[in-house]
Amino acid sequence: MNNNELLVSVVFPTYNHEKFIEQAINSILKQKVNFNYEVLIGEDASTDKTSDVLKNMEKYLPQNFHIFYRKKNLGMIGNFYDLIERAKGKYIINLEGDDYWIYDLKLQKQVDFLETHPEYIAIAHNTLVVDKFGRPRTDFIYPECKKDEYTLTDFLNFILMGQTTTILYRNFYKTHIFEDIKLKMNYPGDQKLNFLLACHGKIKVIQEKWSAYRYINDEGTSFSATSKFDREMPKKDLIFLKTLMNYAFNNVKNEEAKKVIETKYLYVAQHHLRNRIIDYKMTTWIQEFMNSRYKIYFIKFMSLRIFKKVLRIIKNFN
Repeated sequence: MNNNELLVSVVFPTYNHEKFIEQAINSILKQKVNFNYEVLIGEDASTDKTSDVLKNMEKYLPQNFHIFYRKKNLGMIGNFYDLIERAKGKYIINLEGDDYWIYDLKLQKQVDFLETHPEYIAIAHNTLVVDKFGRPRTDFIYPECKKDEYTLTDFLNFILMGQTTTILYRNFYKTHIFEDIKLKMNYPGDQKLNFLLACHGKIKVIQEKWSAYRYINDEGTSFSATSKFDREMPKKDLIFLKTLMNYAFNNVKNEEAKKVIETKYLYVAQHHLRNRIIDYKMTTWIQEFMNSRYKIYFIKFMSLRIFKKVLRIIKNFN
């Protein structure tokens, strides 16, 4: 490890987080590390007093904290990618203004692992789900990986490696693993990040809770923290998955990734069709299925899901 090297960029988008942002920043300051890191905070023209809180904190924050006050709201995706393009670290970790870290050796242990395991592209851990007061919630279970390693099969089964702020990953933006501007679409970054990382390397998951994810219904403004239903989301689902599928077929050598993303697209499309969620015709789905490259993989996946469902019914009946 080069002592002068900038190892970590903490990408910190925030919008209307005046009640939570100080705790989030303090959780970074409490980290015990032996390497250089930077914190890039994007204050996205909040309508509350988030900018005032930041300006007061700025007086005592160290020089490695850089705050960008937006004159005009860029939106969640625009704010995030502006910060990403500024990130110079070897590794990246994301922290939104309403979440926080609860273990002071979190960054050090994650960096140590990636520094000594070059075959891994990322390392994640479990998260503690809390309410707006920081109290643990038991009514919401985050779909995080409960194994030591995260795989593409987990992604196919709608499991994530961990909540976004648990994931430290190699700066593939810096190394140009993908440059497709279409991937910068207005869609939650957790699924996108999980798939892209799983395409390009191994992923370690620590089965310990080192961060807190604030799941709130009324004041959270990040995508994952809001419970509002987006009627356009089913349509966005298919556009998003189709974009990832095109990316995989054109840019990824990993055959498993291609099988997984095509199968997930067909499955989600079939689900929306069956439940009549969007204006999507059976003839369209059949045509897409017939044109698919991995029909047998999809059939096996569906057969396994049906088999598991039957087993659950039998178990509940007994």
